[in-house]
Amino acid sequence: MIEGAVSVRHLPDPEICRTRYLGGTLPFSDCLVENPEGCEYARRFRYCVSCTHPDRRKFEAPRKPIQKILQTILRLGRTRTPRKPN
Repeated sequence: MIEGAVSVRHLPDPEICRTRYLGGTLPFSDCLVENPEGCEYARRFRYCVSCTHPDRRKFEAPRKPIQKILQTILRLGRTRTPRKPN
């Protein structure tokens, strides 16, 4: 690197970009990049930044194993829980 040169990030970059999936009905994901300045796919809202990149699902941050287990339990519980008769 040249002395005094500034490193420039170009987003979207698969090495930098991370998103959180919000479901199939939304046309965006949560952007988890700390400072996505200059990214043409970053949409700033008051309390968050969203990603509208066409391949945003490829940038998903890995989920913790417990999160996957809890999601499965919640999903199965909703479909298998019988209703009490009135």
